[in-house]
Amino acid sequence: DGKQVAFLRCIVGNCDIYTMPLGGGRPRRITHDECSFSGLTWTPDGRSIVYSSRRRGSYMMWRMDATGSGQPDQIPASADGARFPMAARSPSGHTRIVFEQHVHDSNIWRQRLTPDAANGKNGVGPERLIASTRLDSSPQISPDGRRIVFASDRTGYDEIWIADADGGNQRALTSMRVQLTGSPRWSPDSNRVAFDALTRDGRAIFLIDASAGEPQRWTPWIDAGRPSWSRDARWIYYGAPDSAGHSQVWKISTAPDRTVQQVTGDGGFEAYESMDGRTLYYCKGSELRRRPTAGGAWSRVTDRIVSHGWWSVSAAGIHFAGLPPYNLPVTDGPFPVFLLDPVAGSVRQVNSIDGPIMRTTPDFTVSADGKMLFYSRLEVSTSQIRMLEGQP
Repeated sequence: DGKQVAFLRCIVGNCDIYTMPLGGGRPRRITHDECSFSGLTWTPDGRSIVYSSRRRGSYMMWRMDATGSGQPDQIPASADGARFPMAARSPSGHTRIVFEQHVHDSNIWRQRLTPDAANGKNGVGPERLIASTRLDSSPQISPDGRRIVFASDRTGYDEIWIADADGGNQRALTSMRVQLTGSPRWSPDSNRVAFDALTRDGRAIFLIDASAGEPQRWTPWIDAGRPSWSRDARWIYYGAPDSAGHSQVWKISTAPDRTVQQVTGDGGFEAYESMDGRTLYYCKGSELRRRPTAGGAWSRVTDRIVSHGWWSVSAAGIHFAGLPPYNLPVTDGPFPVFLLDPVAGSVRQVNSIDGPIMRTTPDFTVSADGKMLFYSRLEVSTSQIRMLEGQP
């Protein structure tokens, strides 16, 4: 009837629906999902709001009374990945709901970067290592080379998973059932994993034993993400906003006191120490920088574009994917893989990745010896328009 407007209000990725009179007034909170949303629509009679959210893991469609009373009802036959609903009245007087159903499937691949004469491998052929019908991403090989940790939503929720280095014995490491878990990183002794998690309280860094146990929240709810360990395991680096809202690199002690120190003052996000622990490499935007871990001024490492989540430090140097500068969520390949000598500053291509890939997750890593590349490749990405007929 044109008298009210419905909108989403989000804090650190946790969203809910509000309504308010079109002529002004105080907003009224309608939902209490506190998760990601993907579209909303009024029903033709104005009594309900149909929306897509992850309140039960995958994106599904729900119907909520426009006054905010009661609980949301799941709309029957709304499959996983149902997004962007639009409602209209059919000639019979029922409600039609048209929506988009997304189907995405990414799998983890590996390929050798250097010749392996002993095993007859020439460093070319990629192979699929871990696969499901959902999104498998963010692979990290353990420093001892025996296990791989990754993120997957194969259960309907984003969780941290672990497997043998050959892809066998896959099992869930977490069962948090929260908004999002990701960016898993191994401790230097290959016994623990740090990761970030987004919940209704915000984003924080968690630690978990790689063999068993419950995850421990290690930082406050400060929108902390992309953890990595110092080489002596005494610190965990992460990105988080400062008091002015600018992203900086921080570190928190792994000791019980959990001392926090700000590392950068002029911006930064994703950071890794050099293999000898003397230098910290980090990204500010698409620029790769370095500074002594003991403190000191920063310097630029290369004039090449280095994208968040698509670079890795190893004994061979710094590997990174040559992604285009535009930051589309999905980017088609192939992409060159470069090896940067941080001392000489030289860059050479050592392999390539066939696309497409998703740029929103950290899907690129190299083994500690610099010989093996692991990455996530988007193998299925499609959407369909569907319609539900005869809704009351």
